[in-house]
Order: sequence, then structure tokens, then C-alpha cells
Amino acid sequence: MSDGVRAVIAWLRECGRQFDARADELNELDRALGDGDHGTNMRRGFEAAESLNLEEHAHAADALRQVGMALVSNVGGASGPSSAPSCCVPEPTGPRRSAPSVWRARSARA
Repeated sequence: MSDGVRAVIAWLRECGRQFDARADELNELDRALGDGDHGTNMRRGFEAAESLNLEEHAHAADALRQVGMALVSNVGGASGPSSAPSCCVPEPTGPRRSAPSVWRARSARA
């Protein structure tokens, strides 16, 4: 497993801890303008993402792409689609990849 994938896993765990700790606070803030479930939804999405086997990926970009898809699939409302792009990164070019990349996650949604 690369250092980049290790960093993604560490970031994901810390995000999960923060959403667990602040879910009620986020729900309360969401009640002012929405339906009051933002913290609950984000916690659910990060729980799903944390259950992924990211260690199977050789590159951080691949792990982040999988995390983004888990968020889109498991976070309700607009939160999933609005948080997932932060996880979707373009594929690098060079010896590992033969063609210039496109934002596959965005292309798939279009």
C-alpha cells in the first residue's frame, strides 16, 4: 500500500470521527434551513466509506474515487453529490496511465 493510500485512509477515519462527534450540531444547524438531517446523512456516508477495503488500491486517486462513489451512494439529499467531488481527482498521466485523464466521476454523472 502506498503512502498516498495510507494518507487517504487516515483522512477518511478523521473525517468519520469528526462527523460522529458533530452529527447533532450539524443536524441542529441544518434545521434552520433544511430538514435537520445533514449530520446524520454525512455520518452514514462516511461509515459506508470507512467500510471499504481501500488497501487494495495502489494509488491514492483510485482510493479517493471509491470514497467519492460511496459518499454519492450513501449520503442523502444534496450532501452526497456536493461532498463527493472533493474525493474525485483526475487520473495522473505518465507511465502508469497511457492517456490524458478526464474527470470520470463527473463524466459518469453527466
